[in-house]
Amino acid sequence: MTGLQFSMHHFGLSVPDLDATVAWYTGTLDFELESTYGIAALPARVAFLRHGNVRVELFEVGGAAPAPENAQDLRVHGLKHVALAVDDLGAARDLLRTRGVEFVSEPAVVPDSGGDRYAFFRDNNGLLIELFEPRRG
Repeated sequence: MTGLQFSMHHFGLSVPDLDATVAWYTGTLDFELESTYGIAALPARVAFLRHGNVRVELFEVGGAAPAPENAQDLRVHGLKHVALAVDDLGAARDLLRTRGVEFVSEPAVVPDSGGDRYAFFRDNNGLLIELFEPRRG
């Protein structure tokens, strides 16, 4: 083997209300609660959620500052969104709308992609999430 090979294991989010966020991800996006634990040194409450091969680690840290309003501005460095791949963007969007999700963009085709499509919505904490449907064929 030459070079490094990776696959995504999880992404981590600092959230103001762990219980509310666990409920949102499990109830809205069909994630399952894998485990919970505490980190005494912070102190923090932590939950690991899983949906297939996608995992998210949620941290509730007492006294944590909210993200600045411009945190998702592309002109400010840092993580801007997470993307979840789906087989059928329209069906996923329609289902999430029945669960109260409001999309911030309608499905669109990625320029010069040959047909990849995407749409964006926000989680219960305002994190931008992309649904991504790779082109077929």
